[in-house]
Amino acid sequence: MNAKKESMGTENVILYVAIAAAVLVLGWVFWSSYVISGSAPAAANTNTYSSGFATGSDNCGDLNDPSNVQHLSHHLGTFGECIKKVDPAVFKQATGKDKDAYMSQNGIK
Repeated sequence: MNAKKESMGTENVILYVAIAAAVLVLGWVFWSSYVISGSAPAAANTNTYSSGFATGSDNCGDLNDPSNVQHLSHHLGTFGECIKKVDPAVFKQATGKDKDAYMSQNGIK
């Protein structure tokens, strides 16, 4: 009878661990969907490019800001026209590369 009690105790521990894991997973799923939906905690993270980065193909952002220029250089398909407008010295500072050489290597005319 004592062995049976130990077996039931182990089964209970396993059951409690499984329930706790399920609660944690469900809590994580709920929290993830809450954050992704744009509620309070995620609201500060939803506008990633509000600090001066370009936000569309017709908006190049601040072409004198090295961080923006570096961002533009990573999205040639969208911001190739913007790169044409960047001062060569700012481009060199932002990327460490010569603007004209970069443009010719990437087919920007």
